Amino acid sequence: MGDYLAQRRNETNDRLNELRAALGEAERIAANRACVYATGSFGRIEAGQNSDLDLFIVGRVADGRRALSRLDEICMKAELIETTRRLEI
Repeated sequence: MGDYLAQRRNETNDRLNELRAALGEAERIAANRACVYATGSFGRIEAGQNSDLDLFIVGRVADGRRALSRLDEICMKAELIETTRRLEI
């Protein structure tokens, strides 16, 4: 069982690294203003081939104002959707 879980963790890390590498624009938009994080099996680093990807965007707030504009958030979501489709995640 331990080998199977280790293999899934390695495969999940590879898939997440591939996703990170493909998200240049989203990373630039989010820089110091927001963070994208995964939950579920990807967040636990144990995703299988049929696992879905649950992503959340958490933005900074300063003086009661969002650091990430709604338009930038939409652009980030669009790139996340496009990239996960292309990578078949």
